[in-house]
Amino acid sequence: MSVELTEREIAVAELVAARVLEALHDRPAPPPRIAHVPELAQILGLSPDAVRDHADELGASRVGTRLVFDVAEALRRTRAPVALPAPPPVAGPRARRRPASSTTVLLPIKGRS
Repeated sequence: MSVELTEREIAVAELVAARVLEALHDRPAPPPRIAHVPELAQILGLSPDAVRDHADELGASRVGTRLVFDVAEALRRTRAPVALPAPPPVAGPRARRRPASSTTVLLPIKGRS
């Protein structure tokens, strides 16, 4: 079974193919599956010290004396929702004080005339 395409259909198919190739070409390479501290720090945008300090939270494993990380797991753990402390209560609007006017009659203070 053969299908004949019009010139317009062929042009559209070529445009779509060109866009797909551009998208694939511009896509960054996926991160490595396993990374050591310096690589994971670069992927996460952290300092190596921060990665070491939070190694357990990032799912580190030890290979000899070195820390290794599953990049996908570390990324998943860094994107997990973090419990933030509740914000302090906000006070309601304050009542406005009226400015004293010259026509206001004040009560006398005891001991003064």
